[in-house]
Amino acid sequence: MASNTRLLKPLLLTLGLLAGHLAGAAPTVTYSGNVAVGIQDLVVDGTNYDVDFKFGSYNTVFASQSPTFLGNATGANDAANALVAVMNAEPAVLIGSGAGCCGVLWVVMADSFGGDSTWYKASQTGYNDTAGATWNRFGDFGGDKAADYTARNWGFAVFTADVRNTVPEPTSLALVGAALAGLGLARRRCA
Repeated sequence: MASNTRLLKPLLLTLGLLAGHLAGAAPTVTYSGNVAVGIQDLVVDGTNYDVDFKFGSYNTVFASQSPTFLGNATGANDAANALVAVMNAEPAVLIGSGAGCCGVLWVVMADSFGGDSTWYKASQTGYNDTAGATWNRFGDFGGDKAADYTARNWGFAVFTADVRNTVPEPTSLALVGAALAGLGLARRRCA
């Protein structure tokens, strides 16, 4: 019984350290000067994402990568709600490349709207003024894929799955290996 207790303590300590290491970090807004340019470690429906705020037309922003929530209206709305929650936890947050009004981010859910393939549909979130006051949900929006709204401080929230928090890092695997080796040595001594 005593040998089992001696084995159990290091195992529990190692598992606790490993669980703490693998638990994702809290979402962090990234800035360039006083302007927000993205969010790291944003959780949407159980998946961690890194988010970049990109400005330009749909055709430009998504020329090489499709929107993450394409065909998933529920996911896009959940993502927009997650953006609002993180942005409102910060002091006044501004986005954008222009000094215009209406800081709005779109989370694309469809690449055609109302049967028109030159339009997209997205969930909107943002603030109503240039002070970056309270962030809100503005419902859904249909926009022209070729239109560039940068001058109005409107852009896209581009989501990329954060594999750092879903695949064990080498240090985590090394920690598990060390724990197993330690257990083997401790068991050998007890025998």
